[in-house]
Order: sequence, then structure tokens, then C-alpha cells
Amino acid sequence: MADDQIYPTHFMDNSRGLKNLVLAWTLRFNDVLDGDKLHDALWRLFEIGDWRKLGGRLRVGKGRKLEMHVPQTFTKNRPPVAYTKEAFDVLIAEDSLAKHLPSPTERPSLQRPASDFRSLSVRPDAPSTIKELVSRDIPQVSLHVVTFKDATLVSIAWPHVLMDGMSLQGLLRAWSLVLAGKDDQVPALLGAKDDVLYAAAQDAAPGDEWVLRHTILTGLRFLLFVVQFLWSVLTERTVECRAICLPKSAMATLRRQALDEAAVAKPGQGSDPWISEGDVIMAWGIRMTALAQPSPRPVNGMGALDMRSRIPEFTNSKGVYIQNLVIGSSVQLSKDDARQPLGVIASRCREALATQATAPQLRSFLFALRTVWDAGKDPILLPGAWNGELFTISNWTKGNFVNLLDFSPAVIKTGQADDARTNPSGTMIYHQFFVLGHDATLRNVIAVLGKDRLDNYWMMGYFPTRTWAVIEKEMEKMGETGGAMSTDGHMCHG
Repeated sequence: MADDQIYPTHFMDNSRGLKNLVLAWTLRFNDVLDGDKLHDALWRLFEIGDWRKLGGRLRVGKGRKLEMHVPQTFTKNRPPVAYTKEAFDVLIAEDSLAKHLPSPTERPSLQRPASDFRSLSVRPDAPSTIKELVSRDIPQVSLHVVTFKDATLVSIAWPHVLMDGMSLQGLLRAWSLVLAGKDDQVPALLGAKDDVLYAAAQDAAPGDEWVLRHTILTGLRFLLFVVQFLWSVLTERTVECRAICLPKSAMATLRRQALDEAAVAKPGQGSDPWISEGDVIMAWGIRMTALAQPSPRPVNGMGALDMRSRIPEFTNSKGVYIQNLVIGSSVQLSKDDARQPLGVIASRCREALATQATAPQLRSFLFALRTVWDAGKDPILLPGAWNGELFTISNWTKGNFVNLLDFSPAVIKTGQADDARTNPSGTMIYHQFFVLGHDATLRNVIAVLGKDRLDNYWMMGYFPTRTWAVIEKEMEKMGETGGAMSTDGHMCHG
């Protein structure tokens, strides 16, 4: 419409990797919620200040950037969110599909992927590509609420161009506030009109060169990497997604093992090594990728770094950034290093993060990305070996989504009321996400969803069949040993 308010997207939003993705995120509640109340609150939120941006329609703008066109006034004909609902007059455990939703296990387990539950997460005609969103006058954000006699599934779908995973933290908090009638406490949405990542690169110190600058794949090396990657896409067309449950006890055992192995690998350091649970998970994914290779190759490990907690102007701001504020960190492992014990790899992950995640280094990396964008190219720089296999991890644990959200004002009926209940009324017990549409390049990826209320880790993994075979054997071994991982560099035959 001619009188629409136009919000820009920013340079990192328009990278090819993000443009291909439309995501669906499902939250599970053990209460019956009023979907209309949730919808009304989300509608009201999208009318507050620059939160209006989220209620826009995607359009192709000038140059290479997409734009968000927001109606001056939201109406039933042009709403800020596409809302649908469905009700089943059965308990969730009695539903033929919902009864198979992932649930905690005492031992490490692989469970059905979120995409298996698509019909419970999005409406049948939900857009799955940017092309569909651009060509139709429909909201970017969809809300789908499914109720059972004792439970509710609340699902949101959105294009990755709009926001990253950690944006959901601010969205859930603000949504909860509006639902509780606390509209005046909703924080300002920042960076809606200004490209804050582009600006942050401006302060890169001339003498602070990016530490990975000499390892970037360029020219022939980049071409060889792309050819090899595309060959794997063509020859290994089947990439399976599965949910991974790593119980609290198994994670504790894995981390203890990693710390012990790291100490043995570097004796005489004067102090015990420190490795986070995130380091352990990344190292585990790298090692699984390496052990599944038909012939040994290096592994180029990539991790998502959230800028909100790492660059002062974002950390000290009074408001929230609902956009893409993530860039990558890198750990590069030779074919031998990628098969080392878990603790050795985890130490490498920790060292890489400590070196690359400082504010000066991040600004230097942003400046390099900005330079690529200004030259008319896709803002991506990939460090590593040209013959390396790519592994990528995104960790949402810091979002603490399970404990953050409060939908209690929308509770119609308590679902689970027995002694086994571990959560307050109107809070979720599990969440999962999947990619709508098909992206053949999505492989060797772990998305860490975070912990549930029992401190079990939940992850979504995208791997070829050969890698899942290794993971299955390894998890069988972990179950037998209370979480410890084999260190012999081979598949474990139980």
C-alpha cells in the first residue's frame, strides 16, 4: 500500500544463508491456554512503537535489501500476525501424532524431529519461502495454537531475515508483559531503522586486525571448498533431522570427562582447565562429524556468536534488539585433531572463542564483512581448510526460554495437576523448531535449544545417515557408561 510505513532490513539480514530460511518454533504447555488471548496480546505488542516492524510485509526494496512494509493501522484485512487455531477433544497422550512429541529420558536418546509434527505447528498454507512472503500481502509472523484437553501447543513461524533465535528472548518477555496488562513495561525495540551492526564495524581499530584474516577461503581455495560441498549435497541427498535429549547426568559426565582429558593433554599448566557445557557440545558435534567421514578430512567448525552480550553499545542499551545480531566464530581442526579425545577438542573450541569473541576482534570481523557487502558480494567469510568438512552449531541455552515465558493469564484449565508436575501454571515444558521448506545445504548442524526444567539438554541435529549411525552407537555407549564418551576414534559397537 502507498501509505505503508517502511522499515529496512540490514546488511547481515540479507545474506543468502538467512534469506533461504523460514522457521517454525513450537512451545509445549501442560495447561489449556486461550489462543485468542495470546493472539490479542501479540497483536497489541506489534502496535507498540517500533515493535510494529514485526507486523510488516516483506517486499523487495531498492538495491539488494528486502524491506518491511507496515500498515498504518492494522485491521482484520491486514493484521500484524496471521493467526490460526485448532482444538482436539482428547488428551495430548491420546492424539495419534502429538503423543509422539519428544519427552525426557533417563539415558541419552534420539527422538522424532520437529518437522514430523508440522501439521501441529503451522497452518496448511503457511509460507515456507521468502518468495512466497514477498509475493503475497501476508504478515511475516504466523501464530498457530493447538489445544487438547490437558495441553496446548503454541507455534510461531517467521523468516530468518526478520530475527535470529536470541531475539525470541526479548519477544517472549514482551509478549508475556502485554498478556499481563503491563504494556507500559514493554522495552523499546531498538535498531529498527539503523543498521547497528554496520555501524559497530566503524569503530574497528586500524591496528586490531582480525585474527582469522589469513585463514579465509578465497579464490581457488574457496572454489574447491564449494565444489566439494556441492558434491556432498549431490551424492548424499538424504539429511535426517532428529531431536537429541542429553539428560543432566549425561551432560555432567561428559563435561567431567572433557575436563579430565584436557588436563591430561596439557599437564603442568598451573591451574585446572575450564570448559563450558557449550564447548563440550560443540566438540562432541565436531568429533561425530569427523568419525563419520569415509576418509579422514579436516573439520571447519563454526559457532554462532550473539553480539548482544559482547559489544558495549548493545550490552548497555535500554531496550531490545529484535533482528539478526549474530556472526560466526571458527575453530579449525586437522583430520587428526578432529579425532582427538573430547576434552582436547573442547579446549580448542574454548581457546578459539576466547580469542575471537573480544569486542575489538568482533568489530574487526564486522568490518571485514561490511567491506564484502559494500563490494556487492554476499556478506560471508569462511575460514578453514579448503578440503575441510563444515560443522555448524547454534546455541540458544542463554535464552533460558523455558523459565522466561509466563502465559499464566491465558490459562483456561490446568492440564497436569499431579505430583510429577515441575513447572508453574502457564509456563512451557518443552520447545522445538524446524525449517519450513527444503534446504539441501542444511547439514552437519546442531541447534542447541537449551535446557528443560530438569536441566536436560535438548538439541536438533541435521546430519547425513552415515553420521547418525555413528551418533547412535556413541549414544548407546554413553547410556551404558552413564554419559562417558568413547575415546578410541572409532565407532562403538555395543
